[in-house]
Amino acid sequence: MLSLHAAALTRARADLVSARGRLAGIEGELNGLRGSERQARIRLRTAEEALTTDVRAQLDRRAELDLLVEHVDNEIERLTEGVTDAQVAVSRAEETLMRHEDRRRSAEGKRDAALEVWWEVYDAGLAQPLGLREPGRRNVESARGSTRAARRELPDPGDEDRAWRSCYRKLEALWQGLLPDRDAGVQEPEHDGAIQRVVVLADNTAGWQAPPAAADLLADQVRAQENAFDSEQQRVLTTLLGSAFIEHLKDRLDYTARTFTDINDQLASHPTRHGNAVRLTWEPDPTDPDAGAVVDALTQGYRLLSPARQETVRSFLARKIDAARADAAMGGSADWREHLTTALDYRGWLKFSLRYRPGSTSRWVSFDAAKHGAKSGGEKVVLLSQPLFAAAVVAYNAAGGRAPRCVWLDEAMTGVDEEIKASFMGLTVAFDLDVMLTAHDEWCKYPTVPAVAVYDLARHRGLPGVNAVPYLWCGGEWTAVALPISNAHADETLPAADGLFAEVDSE
Repeated sequence: MLSLHAAALTRARADLVSARGRLAGIEGELNGLRGSERQARIRLRTAEEALTTDVRAQLDRRAELDLLVEHVDNEIERLTEGVTDAQVAVSRAEETLMRHEDRRRSAEGKRDAALEVWWEVYDAGLAQPLGLREPGRRNVESARGSTRAARRELPDPGDEDRAWRSCYRKLEALWQGLLPDRDAGVQEPEHDGAIQRVVVLADNTAGWQAPPAAADLLADQVRAQENAFDSEQQRVLTTLLGSAFIEHLKDRLDYTARTFTDINDQLASHPTRHGNAVRLTWEPDPTDPDAGAVVDALTQGYRLLSPARQETVRSFLARKIDAARADAAMGGSADWREHLTTALDYRGWLKFSLRYRPGSTSRWVSFDAAKHGAKSGGEKVVLLSQPLFAAAVVAYNAAGGRAPRCVWLDEAMTGVDEEIKASFMGLTVAFDLDVMLTAHDEWCKYPTVPAVAVYDLARHRGLPGVNAVPYLWCGGEWTAVALPISNAHADETLPAADGLFAEVDSE
């Protein structure tokens, strides 16, 4: 160990000697440098003392410029950093602007689509029935105003999906209802999302139109027809409300009065065998308050009336003509003049009734349902036949003296006893009527009948055809009339019946 320490000490001492040598060299160099420094300082002092004032000022200016350059460099560096920050902010702002532009374009697209749908509501004719007025110009502002008005005027639909489904169901029902109609239908939409439109064919020249346009076209046609109608009506009114037509009505009423007088005269001269009598009466219809005044005025003659009563008659006829026009419109008649026959029939302004007197000393009473029901079947037949026969007599009396006076009756006395039948047939004789009667078992062999020809229709089982066997009742005798045989050599063997008669025979 000691030897190791000794060796180490020896090396350390050697290093010390070497270090001292190096230190001596360095100190020598230091001394040399100090000398050089003294020489440099001497030369600097000498040079500074040799410089002029201008040179010194330039050096001071250079120092100032150096400071200014350093300041500018610092500002440039700061501004460069600011520009970089600004460029980053600009980039971010541009990105934000682009996002807003995209949103704006998207919003404008949705707005334009909504406007297209909104204007289609007007084009489809759906706004007018709802009371929404179409704007004069179509732009964003007018659309906003019209939608605000719609929100105010229309009720809240509630759930939009439910309201849409309800409208769709109603449209489908309308579509199905219009399928059989060739003049109306539902038009398919031109593109998805479009509104289905109801179209009407009001005129072939105009083609299919929306309901408002078709309604306007029909309204124009109605106005044109009304103008023509009014002109025609005025012409008809001028003709009908003139004095000539009103005098014609007076003549008809006078004829009615004469006819009823003649009928009642016939009825008075032909009472029933029990002394019962009937008569016909007529009067203005009590349900029409103006009919009485008009009928009373017409019985006096139009020219004899005062201007006020003439105007009453004209107003009454004008109301009848208006009623004919209304009836024609309600019935869909193309020519309202067809209804004038009924409207101006003076018989419709009168009330006819049947009066009854049960004996010459009794008073006249109305032959109503109660009085009618109290009579027997035979009495009803006779009493109700009297006015018929009397009216026929009056009508035939207006013809020539040799004209036939025919009355055809079918099963007229079914269910009536013999005495009433005799009275009934005697009544036709008293009225001098030529009666043709069809009945199942009626022969008219009554003392009240002077003469009657009877044809009995008979047929034989197995033989075709019907045989008409004539009889004659005359002077109280019943005689079978023999008919001459047209072919005496006819084959007595006749073919069996066929067809309808064969079926009857086989039963």
